[in-house]
Amino acid sequence: AEVVIDVIEFQRRSVSAFLHGSNPWNLTFHNVYSADAQSTKNFYAPELVKGDRLLFGFPYPPVSLFAALPGYLLGDVRLSNLMALSLAALLLRSAAGDSKGRRLAILPLLLPTTPTLLLNSWTEPALVCLLVLVVVSFNSYRRVVPYALGALFVTKQYMVVALPLFWLLPVARTARFMGRVLLAGALFTLPFVLWNPAAFWHSLVELQMLQPFRADSTSVLVWSVRKFGRPSPNTYGLLPLAAGGITAIALAVRAPRNPSGFAGSLGLALLMTILFSKQAFHNYYFLVAGCFVVAIVAWTAGDADPRGVGEADMHSAAEVQPDATRLAL
Repeated sequence: AEVVIDVIEFQRRSVSAFLHGSNPWNLTFHNVYSADAQSTKNFYAPELVKGDRLLFGFPYPPVSLFAALPGYLLGDVRLSNLMALSLAALLLRSAAGDSKGRRLAILPLLLPTTPTLLLNSWTEPALVCLLVLVVVSFNSYRRVVPYALGALFVTKQYMVVALPLFWLLPVARTARFMGRVLLAGALFTLPFVLWNPAAFWHSLVELQMLQPFRADSTSVLVWSVRKFGRPSPNTYGLLPLAAGGITAIALAVRAPRNPSGFAGSLGLALLMTILFSKQAFHNYYFLVAGCFVVAIVAWTAGDADPRGVGEADMHSAAEVQPDATRLAL
């Protein structure tokens, strides 16, 4: 089915530009809502619109561009999200520790909002798939983990709030591990920053600061605006970062130090970020739900210790009882 939504336009044009050697973050886009002045006013800041053109390039980090590539090559960028969710379900199901976990692993594919998510080509399935890859690889294929983590944390801008959660993965406390995480993040991002730093900054960061408050969001901020009025523009940017960041720090101290604790904490940190964001829609909450599903399935696989474990304890337990803590593919 053909739908009118800017995300599909962004992905199609950006992947095509990249394949033809052009910088996707240096583009301008046709405004698919140009016939509806009110939609344009609601969706974009005035300084980002000129006539029927949107004055910014690809509004997502490079990993999202690569995630859309397989579907584009197959004729429809939306196929990429279907493949990402299907792969996530297969990997998670193989890692589940019991029949309940195996049934739960396919839940993201069966949620009532999933068809709309796929139809509109929203980008959250790529994050769910990368999170699953981190969790299922943690014990069985640990060499994959830092590279999957690096890709996960540079897939969407709001992932910055979850950086303290690295503390929940004891292996992440080594310089070698973190070096690989940074290497993966840099390889996915730095070449495109250097391609045109100003365009990259404008399309990924400045755009988010300029975007208008969306009264049709589902968030605490919408309730607050309706009850107390609008805060200063700077507050819109600080509130979600503060809410998500403080939550992530608290969880980094108290949550179980294992893959299920990491996935569940990521879901909570992102939930707090979204609840205080000026734009919050069901695709964002889909990602939160996906994090919780991954956490629960990892728990069924036997890796959860509600007391948390230190790095030395974790290595000791893994040596004595490797099967009890393993997510086997």
